Amino acid sequence: MNHNGHHTDPQRDQNGGTSSGTRPRQLEGDHPICGAGLYLGLGVEWLLPPPYLGVLIVQLLGLGEFRWSEATWFVYLMLLVIALPVTLFTFGEEYGWRGYLLPRLLPLGEIRASVLLGVIWGVWHLPLILAGLNYPGVNVFLAIIVFTFVTVALSFTYTWFYVASSGSVLVAAVFHASTNQFSDTFWVPPLLSAANPFAPSVVSAVLIMVLVVVVYRVFKRSVQVKDPERFSHPKLDGTWRDWVR
Repeated sequence: MNHNGHHTDPQRDQNGGTSSGTRPRQLEGDHPICGAGLYLGLGVEWLLPPPYLGVLIVQLLGLGEFRWSEATWFVYLMLLVIALPVTLFTFGEEYGWRGYLLPRLLPLGEIRASVLLGVIWGVWHLPLILAGLNYPGVNVFLAIIVFTFVTVALSFTYTWFYVASSGSVLVAAVFHASTNQFSDTFWVPPLLSAANPFAPSVVSAVLIMVLVVVVYRVFKRSVQVKDPERFSHPKLDGTWRDWVR
């Protein structure tokens, strides 16, 4: 029965679910922002908050100075050009996080799965943090705490993209590459100068956690994923999509 009270004949879709036949099947969640609308963030991630809003807040709080005039079209073009080959490397990492671990954690629910994966993800970077590759020249223990907080926050967005794309590791890899390129470009000199090294990361992570509260509390996104087994044991259809799941 649809929203108008009329009965429709459900049709079996390729993932084993049913659709009414009157509108496109919503990917996941109870609100458009929880489903296909999330794809919008993948293509314009460097145009919309929290990344840009994070930079703006950092500047307003006096924690750094962003040179807006130097963020030219060429900078954005290079973000796209460099992100493409970087995806080859992030795909290997994402194959472990979203390709293997997340499907096995999703039966716990999206929130628990995202938090657990985020903590493991952050600890996995411990050697890089100890080597000073992330947040160089700062208190290493504080760097570990901040970085883990960031990975936990990011894990929620990665989980949403992964579920909305029906388990595409490639989508997660592209998103991973884009976030890396954005932070490596916009959160460091010469574009962002005299900044507290933790400020952009903490501000952006807090904004993401606010978004998490809005998604689950306001838009009432379901914490439980429908048929989580389909992610750990996907049904292949023999098309090119099998290579990006």
